[in-house]
Amino acid sequence: MNYPSAIIASVALFLALGAGERLETRDSSEFDPAPQTVRRIRWPKRTIEISFSNSLLTPGANIKPDSDVVGAARRALARWSSLANINFVVNWTSTTSVSPAESGDGVSLITIADTVENELFNTDSTTARTRVFYNPDTGAIAEADISINPQPRADDGAQLQFSTDGTPGTYDLEATFTHEIGHLLGLE
Repeated sequence: MNYPSAIIASVALFLALGAGERLETRDSSEFDPAPQTVRRIRWPKRTIEISFSNSLLTPGANIKPDSDVVGAARRALARWSSLANINFVVNWTSTTSVSPAESGDGVSLITIADTVENELFNTDSTTARTRVFYNPDTGAIAEADISINPQPRADDGAQLQFSTDGTPGTYDLEATFTHEIGHLLGLE
């Protein structure tokens, strides 16, 4: 798969500002583009700590049984790591829900948990969303949370699933993680 050089250049531009105290949020959405910020947002360092929620180990009904959820998340991180010269340090957490928009918890989370918070966060989305906490003065990202939609639905309301084996009629989980990690890095 070829990645446009524009993506590589954009990611490289997002990686070198210092962190600040006042934070704002930007939530990704396929349907409602975020307003442009004065500064491009980016991580202040090339090493980013990511916490996998334990929910990745016990997928719910939104994930096809026997899907390699953890492998999909790790492969997506590895793609961005090699593409953007970023080092991801992964740890595990019992946290299952994204931070509320009003206050981050300092943990950059990837979750697939079926919680009220994650369901409400994903109501305007079909696959997933990312919430990024950043300093509006410097553009420095302090935290970013990714939530895979716990209740994905088709236009007719039918329940949909994610898979990692290319099953027809499912969303590709690895592609979804890869897309959302782009938002985690500061891409629109």
